Amino acid sequence: MKSTVTSVRIVVDAAAAVPYRTAAKALAADLQGTVETHDRPLAGALNLGGPAFARREPDVEVLLKQVPADRSWHALYEMGDGGWVVTGSTSRGGAHAALRLLDLLRETSPRTVPLREVRTAQFRSMDIEFDDWTHGFNRMADGFDIARHARDIVRVGGTSMEVNMLADVVPVQVRERRCYDDKYQWWAIYSAALDMFVESTLNRGTYDARLLARNLAKLKQYHDIALSWGLTPTVQAFEPRVTPERFFDKYPDLRGARVDCSDYSAEAEFAMDPAHPMVQQHYRELMENLLREAPGIGRISVWSQDSCAGFPWARQLYAGPNGPRLARRRPVQDSVRAMMTALLEGGRKVNPDFQATICLAWFRDEGTTEPDEIAGILSAIPKTVSASFTAGLSGSAGSRFSGALDFSRGRKIRSFGWEPQFQVEGLSNWWKPLGPMLGVPHPVLTFDMLCSLRRDGEVEHLVHRGGLQTEVFVPRYINNEVIREFNCRGPGLDIQAFLRARAAAWTASPGEAEALVAAWCLCDEAVRHVRPLAWTLNFVSGRTLWRRLVRPLVPNQALLTWEDWRYYRHLEFNVGPTDPAWLDHFYKGWGRMVTDEKAHAALAGFDRDILPRLDRALAAFDGIAPLSDTARDVRDRSRCLRCLLTTDRNLIEVQEATHACLGEDRENPARSPHVRRVRRCIDAEIANTQAFKDLVETSPSRLIPVTSGEETTYMIKAPLAHSLGCKLESMARHRDDAPGPWFEELLQPGGWTSDLRAQLAAVSV
Repeated sequence: MKSTVTSVRIVVDAAAAVPYRTAAKALAADLQGTVETHDRPLAGALNLGGPAFARREPDVEVLLKQVPADRSWHALYEMGDGGWVVTGSTSRGGAHAALRLLDLLRETSPRTVPLREVRTAQFRSMDIEFDDWTHGFNRMADGFDIARHARDIVRVGGTSMEVNMLADVVPVQVRERRCYDDKYQWWAIYSAALDMFVESTLNRGTYDARLLARNLAKLKQYHDIALSWGLTPTVQAFEPRVTPERFFDKYPDLRGARVDCSDYSAEAEFAMDPAHPMVQQHYRELMENLLREAPGIGRISVWSQDSCAGFPWARQLYAGPNGPRLARRRPVQDSVRAMMTALLEGGRKVNPDFQATICLAWFRDEGTTEPDEIAGILSAIPKTVSASFTAGLSGSAGSRFSGALDFSRGRKIRSFGWEPQFQVEGLSNWWKPLGPMLGVPHPVLTFDMLCSLRRDGEVEHLVHRGGLQTEVFVPRYINNEVIREFNCRGPGLDIQAFLRARAAAWTASPGEAEALVAAWCLCDEAVRHVRPLAWTLNFVSGRTLWRRLVRPLVPNQALLTWEDWRYYRHLEFNVGPTDPAWLDHFYKGWGRMVTDEKAHAALAGFDRDILPRLDRALAAFDGIAPLSDTARDVRDRSRCLRCLLTTDRNLIEVQEATHACLGEDRENPARSPHVRRVRRCIDAEIANTQAFKDLVETSPSRLIPVTSGEETTYMIKAPLAHSLGCKLESMARHRDDAPGPWFEELLQPGGWTSDLRAQLAAVSV
């Protein structure tokens, strides 16, 4: 039955909460309608309001008798005259239902019977943490719209939004670094600490008041946008985070753990010691002061042991086993309990329902000779403090990923009396292995992971770690559609039928719809086989911080000159003139990250399991013209993914083959037959880079986030095609260089001396 609404009249309950009014404005803008208020639903109108308002329509009263008392729900009721009644158990749920109605009204497929249903959420909460967009790596991308992003979170079914975004592009820790060549301070660009927004009595004057005011204004803006849609504003922060030396000049006894990475930082950086009562009061005041400025904040989630933050004497990098004597006399759980209790007390002075969550993924429990930090923390913190952890992938690292997740940590946390928040990466935004690319489709994998969460893990509180892919840049994103539908239907969802229905609604012909489904599923299969070798190589960090996506691939990096690297090296994440990573893709400051053996084995995965499937995904669209906007977008994203992963593959073989040349004759590596592999891969990468450049220059889609403003470590300067053009010019200049260079670190375990000499003799060159 197709809706008979023509002149769109939108009625909002006169007593409705703000999210209903926000949703009504969104519907009016998209449908060219008008908004009015009333105390009951009106015939022929789109009626939005709470359950009491909806029940004033007698037939809706009957429908709502089935709603659960212990779960979130929303309802859509199509009236006989073409009008609708929209409601939910919460105002956010009602706004979610209104956006779902908007999608239904846009579709051309007629309904044979009126739609009258209640949908119950599978998950009690579906929160967002470490969102790329609200406060993460991509926060300054050209064209990003936070208001639209908040709307998308609600549309998909999210329940919260992070609000602690920095106002400035470059964090103050970078601007104040004592050694210009140091890069470690760039980790403070995301998950901003509390002291970036407000002060306590202890640290007053440490940072410029104008800086704090800018950041607080940005936080308040995000806070208000979240509340307008019924989302819970939250703070995800790395704590205890780095504090300037000028503070410790005044309070030397409050110095806590060293929180840089001593293996490749230029200068030592320290955080405060949370075991000290003065520091506990500092955090108590910071939390209270922040909520007095933004009282809607409902939770802080504390991550640690990474990104310029850490508790003293923890086992996990980066803080590691270091800190002052006072902290050393106590186990790490005492510091965690002290700080989390202080944060909870400070927040609840303003908001009695405020929550404080400690992410246990940053602590260790393996082994028998060192302390089980997770058991210690759960035994120490009060039940009023919440706990979360990251559910890892189940199965061997080299196999096809089935979608099953590892819930062993979750079962352990439950055994201590907590119902944990389960953080999962890759449901929507597979940002680590495939970043910085946007919008990679893998709908069946998303479905399989969600099924594992509900069936195997019995998960109640889901956290999208890495956030949801914003539809600001990826409209009609199929992974998000699967998440939204699963949260209503659960594992009983017929995923293939759902994909066929979505494709039919978004394309112009049955043949195009069939091609779109085929492309989705082939990309899905390719993604299941992607396995990063190291976070510094074929990973979001490798492609951005080390600029491996746009830097030239050459036989010998030591021969690159200023003309070759001037467009990328100023933000390359290496430190000091002796860092071997300047010369070799497999190295980082502390040593070798990838062995030649693993690198060579990975090539087969690219050539057998990944790239051929992407070729077939692209071939699915052959002969279909013109393509609909959605099919064209998926085709372009499939091309982009193929270009990105081909660069990974070529880089890995060039570096491994260069090592093979050096292994045979370090003085005359050009004599090695493996030189032919180096040349072949470089030629292949020149062709691939040209295809990539052509794609980003011609595609209407935003495939990679870039910035026209100030470039950062995680954000490449716009236009991307310029960097790719510079890469092509440099590769042409150095294509015929002899492989190299030789350096002493190649002798350390994992180098050519220990793994591949015998096997390489049989490699076809």
